[in-house]
Amino acid sequence: MSSLDHDLFHLAKFFEKRGHRVVKTRSAYWCEIHPFCFQNLPFHLPVTPAPEELDQLFHKKLAILVRYTSREKTEVIPGFHWVCDNREYGLRCLEHRFRNRVSRGLRMTEVRPVDFQFLAEHGLELIFEVAQRQGRNPDIANQASWMKYCQAAASCPNFDAHGVFAEDRLVAFLVGAKVGECYFSLLQASKTNYLSHCPNNALLYTIIRAKFEDPEITVFSHGLSSIEQLDTLDKFKAGMGLRQERINYKLVFNPYCQWMQRKFFISSLDRISNYFPKNNFFRKASALLRQVQQENTLLVHQV
Repeated sequence: MSSLDHDLFHLAKFFEKRGHRVVKTRSAYWCEIHPFCFQNLPFHLPVTPAPEELDQLFHKKLAILVRYTSREKTEVIPGFHWVCDNREYGLRCLEHRFRNRVSRGLRMTEVRPVDFQFLAEHGLELIFEVAQRQGRNPDIANQASWMKYCQAAASCPNFDAHGVFAEDRLVAFLVGAKVGECYFSLLQASKTNYLSHCPNNALLYTIIRAKFEDPEITVFSHGLSSIEQLDTLDKFKAGMGLRQERINYKLVFNPYCQWMQRKFFISSLDRISNYFPKNNFFRKASALLRQVQQENTLLVHQV
């Protein structure tokens, strides 16, 4: 097993231990990110699944929608992920005001590695505060789910966590994992009443510099672009010296769910999303289908 295959195996195990369905086919691991919606792992690597692989997901796993990163340039939805591949990353790579925020954060806080048992005990409060600031439900809803997340991460090689401390309190953290030559930021959260200390700036800056000390890591990824409009978060990433790297997506519907691409269904989903604005599933599904409608790239798998 190659180093990349080893890392992919453990990334898949991480999602599986959290309770997601994970399927291995010839070309990729597939994770049920949302109910009946599968995506390839890791999200940024392009794959070319054969028709029989999609059949396996649609007919054996009852998938409604499969989303994957594609090498093709037609019938795709454009996207990107935020990356830094500058091994000389430092303050000069940041926008001026972000340099000041990093300097302030490093003066007022301490960034250090934390174990997942500590994070299990102290991290969920921060996740709730981020969700409250963004006006949505938290991605991890309760202590039991959060404990499962931390236990899954602790059991997988190449996963780690870093915390930011002020006044002996955890005020921000980041969970990440190495997959091949890339280090992924998987989850980041912070306390609202300590944002003036700039903990997120200090945290991201410190981790990127630390990871590039590892000769095996050539890219730091801060995740995929959101299908929703998150201008504030995008400005933060750009100001911190990350750049957008283009990714093309394929979206393939189960042949028995063709009706979901019709305008009446998309309009109905929009109304449901507006009625439940904090519901992550409805909000993201609505944004995704609206993007598909605009790009006119929806595909239906042929039986």
